Amino acid sequence: IPLHGVDIILEAARRSQDRRIHWTIIGNGQSASKWKKELAQNPIENLNWLEWVKYDALIQHIDTADLCLGIFGNTQKAEIVVPNKVYQMLASGKPVITRRSRAMEELAADQELNLILVEANDPEGLVEAIQGFAAQAGPGNPEQAKPEPDDVSKSLIANKFGPLAVANQYSRMLGDFLARSRKYSELD
Repeated sequence: IPLHGVDIILEAARRSQDRRIHWTIIGNGQSASKWKKELAQNPIENLNWLEWVKYDALIQHIDTADLCLGIFGNTQKAEIVVPNKVYQMLASGKPVITRRSRAMEELAADQELNLILVEANDPEGLVEAIQGFAAQAGPGNPEQAKPEPDDVSKSLIANKFGPLAVANQYSRMLGDFLARSRKYSELD
């Protein structure tokens, strides 16, 4: 879908064909037919597109990935949302690269999250972020390698964004609303 910014991802994959970066895209959304035609005319050697996988297989793909991609779209929605897939990938303990936006910057303010932000509409910036991650976590730099995903990072996501955390947020908002309502009803 436009939110994902597949055009940016494909251009980054095209620019990285000589850089030992392998890309896997999973999904088949509203703009898929456009990108299928594009890839049929101009294939990208280092790109694998899986149109659909079962949920269990999706979990395995995330688990075996070195890092995951968020969204790169240049829409108003992309500026203001953090899609569920970003939370899911962070909850899996995987590093996530995604476009910089107000919503993502707010999420990234928690330094414990392994979230890497790149500028919107910047395929080369995406490639550079991936290379930067590989330089830190790759076998050539074991002393700088990022730790394996652990229960601490997974529980951080659960504690901040899990059902109980959302229920607590909602409860606080409802309490604030009720307090304001009582205040205004007393003015009558």
